[in-house]
Amino acid sequence: MTVTLSLHPVLELTDDQFYELCQANRNLRLERTATGEIIIMSPRRRRNRTSKY
Repeated sequence: MTVTLSLHPVLELTDDQFYELCQANRNLRLERTATGEIIIMSPRRRRNRTSKY
């Protein structure tokens, strides 16, 4: 699942502010588009690696 937040013109994050947002929400996968939208994606699922011999 992906959610996109359009913050402009209400809020504009600097690179440092976006970095702090990511650090404060490490359980989320966050990206920022060139237009300033924040994309929140589902957390990555860990795969169980099993060896087959």
